[in-house]
Amino acid sequence: MPIDTLKASKRLRALGFSEEQAEGLTDLLRDAEAAAATKDDLDALERRFDERFNRLEERLDAQKEDTNARLNAQREHIEARFDAERTRTDGQFSQVNARFDALEQSVDERFAQVDARFDMLERSMDERFAQVDKQFAQMDQRFDTLEQSIDERFAQVDQRFAQVDQRFAQVDQRFAQVDKRFDEADEREKNRFQQLEATVKNYVTSRVMWAFGLLAVYITLLRYFGI
Repeated sequence: MPIDTLKASKRLRALGFSEEQAEGLTDLLRDAEAAAATKDDLDALERRFDERFNRLEERLDAQKEDTNARLNAQREHIEARFDAERTRTDGQFSQVNARFDALEQSVDERFAQVDARFDMLERSMDERFAQVDKQFAQMDQRFDTLEQSIDERFAQVDQRFAQVDQRFAQVDQRFAQVDKRFDEADEREKNRFQQLEATVKNYVTSRVMWAFGLLAVYITLLRYFGI
C-alpha cells in the first residue's frame, strides 16, 4: 500500500514539526517507498515515527505544563499588584473624598455669604429703585407742567405770528400802492421826458435851420464882395 505523503506531512506539522522537517521526513518516506521497502522495514519505520511522535507529544505536554505554570505565576503576580494598587487607589480616593467634602462645605459657606450679600444688595436696589421711581414721577409732573406752559407759549407765538402775517399783508398792500404810484410817476416822467425831448428836438432843429440860413447869407455876402 503506498504511503500518503501529504497526510503524513500534515500530521507531522500538527505534532510540532516545522514545514522543512515535515517535508524532509515525507521525502524520506517517498524515497523509502521508491526503494520498494519491505513490510518489516515499513513497520520499523512506523515504530520509529511512533517513538518520535510520542517523544514530541511528551515535550509538548511538558512545555504546556511549564507555560501554564508560568502563566499562573504571572497571573498571581498581576493580581497581587492589582490588589496593592487598588488598596493604594482606595486610600487616595478616600483622601480625595475628604478634601472634596471639606471643599464642598467651604463652598456652601461662601455661597451662603454671597446669598446674604445679594439679599442686602437686592434690598438696597429696591430702595434705590423706589427713590428713582419717585423722582421720575416728580419729573413727569414737571414735564407735564412744562409742556402745558410750552403749549401756552406756542399758542401766544402763533397768535403773534398771525398778527405779524396780518401786518405783512398790510405792508404788502402798502408796497403795492407805492409800486402803483411809482409806476404812475414813471409814466408821468416818461411822458414829460418825451415832451421835453420833442421840445429840444424842435429847438435844435430850428436853431440848426437858423444857422444854415445864416451861413447861406454869409456865403452869399462873401461871393458878392468877391472875397
